[in-house]
Amino acid sequence: MLEIITNRDQIKSAQQVFSGAIETLSNQSFRVALGFQRGYLDETVNWIADLNLWARFGPIREGKSPGNRYWNVFGIGHPSGNTNIDCEINPPLNGRNRRTGGVYLLDSDGNYFVGHRGNFNANGRIPYDFVFSNFNIEKVSVQDGRPEALVLLIGQLNAPSFPKALQTFVLEAMRVKNLAREDRKNANT
Repeated sequence: MLEIITNRDQIKSAQQVFSGAIETLSNQSFRVALGFQRGYLDETVNWIADLNLWARFGPIREGKSPGNRYWNVFGIGHPSGNTNIDCEINPPLNGRNRRTGGVYLLDSDGNYFVGHRGNFNANGRIPYDFVFSNFNIEKVSVQDGRPEALVLLIGQLNAPSFPKALQTFVLEAMRVKNLAREDRKNANT
């Protein structure tokens, strides 16, 4: 069974592997205004043309909601000007934080994985049941300090298939967020 990593040094190591695995594929970087629900920040993002994906990795920035987490954000399509965030995978810097979306996982062989707790917003928080019943990627039970937690498994870091798995996750997050928006819209009519 996979276990959620809570040790600061292991999380930092996994973060470096995650960012390195994607940033090495980057063709260019662009300065953009990254838009999120409460504003925007001027940021540099890495463009991975082969995946039609851009990425930004690092600690949370001042001006964004505070927290003990990394701010790893992604989008589909060429970044320029005002660029909206399509998906965030934000693991804590240390310990457990069940409010953040991202988690690093470890298997019994010492392999790192990236997962997501299913915390998504689309004009408000999307219920977990909706996320887990509509997301078309593997869901796994993991050790989380309590008996178990359900996590969306993005993929194994260092696996050749990981960049494509990340792209699939971002596309799936966009699809589920759009479904949630449509569901809310239909419920209000």
